[in-house]
Amino acid sequence: MFRLLGNVRCLALNLAGSDHTPLLPTVRLRGDINQSKRMLESIQDAMVKMKKQGAADTPEYHEIFAAYAHLSHSVTEAARALKSHEEKQFGQMQTAQLLPAHDLSGIEPIKGTLGPRTQPGAVSHGAPVANLQKFLAAVGFHVPQSGEFDHYTQQALEQFQKQYGLKVNGVTGAETRKRINEMLSHQ
Repeated sequence: MFRLLGNVRCLALNLAGSDHTPLLPTVRLRGDINQSKRMLESIQDAMVKMKKQGAADTPEYHEIFAAYAHLSHSVTEAARALKSHEEKQFGQMQTAQLLPAHDLSGIEPIKGTLGPRTQPGAVSHGAPVANLQKFLAAVGFHVPQSGEFDHYTQQALEQFQKQYGLKVNGVTGAETRKRINEMLSHQ
């Protein structure tokens, strides 16, 4: 159990500290997490039996409980690190898959918040909006390139946000701007 616990903790720490962890450790970590979850179920069953036998106040029970708590915490942290890593890798894969299919040349990085006139502080017309419309059209969304942040632009932006797992609000806030600019930087 302690070897497995050590593997889970070590891999989780390595995974949390790297954006480019190879596939093998993530596969191994997923296997160790699943094995650890099965082990947690067995430990929990043993603890229930010990309680039923009146052994809940014994040093052995407390030792098992401490090991259970430690393993449970490590598994939770490892699962969280794995999920975060996979989300980063998935985002990088989406960007990489998009680039060969679309010509993003001539599109400038998005600066500032772009949105409808009703959005306080947002730019709603002019060259920045035309640049956003050019980007949206290049990545496959139907939007007239008028330079006005109209209903069509907002709909296209919302579809883009939904497709890339961003907050869907029809405004180029920090998160959306970051995703667009990442895509543009990979061209």
